[in-house]
Order: sequence, then C-alpha cells, then structure tokens
Amino acid sequence: VMTTETSPVRRALASALLRLNRTLPAGSLFLHFSARWSKSHSGSYLPPARFKGVLLDSLFTLVPVGHSPECYRLHEALEAGSIPVVVDNPSARKERCGDPWAELRESGVVLFLSRWEALPELLEGALRNPQRYYEQQRAVVQHYPRVKDAMYTAMLN
Repeated sequence: VMTTETSPVRRALASALLRLNRTLPAGSLFLHFSARWSKSHSGSYLPPARFKGVLLDSLFTLVPVGHSPECYRLHEALEAGSIPVVVDNPSARKERCGDPWAELRESGVVLFLSRWEALPELLEGALRNPQRYYEQQRAVVQHYPRVKDAMYTAMLN
C-alpha cells in the first residue's frame, strides 16, 4: 500500500512488485497503489479499517522512502506487529543527520536490504523458513511498546 508519486524509488518499486507478484504463490503479496497523495481518504485509497487489517495480517511491510527515510509507514508497521523492510542507502543520508536507522538497526526489529532488487530473495526465504521471521515478528511485538514508552517519557521530561 503506497503512493507512487512521492519518489522515483516508489514508482520503480511498484513496477518491480507487480512483476514479482506474478511469480509468487497467490495471496503472498497485498498490493495497492495510489497515483497521488491526498489528505482525504477518498478515491483510490484503502479505507482505514481495511488498511489496518492488511497491516495486522502482514508478516512484512515495505517502507520505501518518501520525502525522508523515516515515514509513517515504519511506525504503522511496528504498531501492527509487522516487520518493516527498508532499503538502507548510506549515500542518501544527509551528513548533519547521521544514520536515521541506527537505533532500529541495533534493535534488530527492522529488516534492511541494500536495494529493493533483493526483495524476491527475502520473500522466497520467508516461504522456505517462515519460523525465522515469526520469531522476528514476536520481537517487533515486544520491542515497539518499549519504544513508545521511552518516547512518551522523553516528551514528559
């Protein structure tokens, strides 16, 4: 589920996902693309309840960059207990910002790919050995409430 206008990376990813979807067992991927971003939930958007259901039912959630490396989708995936999958592109980092993924990298709850072209290998591995990823999903479910508590505490102090 993503808007494809936000960046060229998202358009390329959408095309690659459509190709990949033809090679995987039926129902392996849930794909829904909107051409344009809008503040309203109308047109080609999924209704919020359906979007939530998709996230809750997903082992993985792709988190392509938009206007910044970190986006709502990352936190939506973590909240739903779905393993976020991101591409870490060190050359795209802004020098003054450092590594936006450092804390999540240390936690081990996010899967990092070097490029989106590595996604088929990840999905094929998950089909061969789902238990490995179920364990990581349990780690997501245990980790994210602690992150939210820490953010809440930091805001109060």
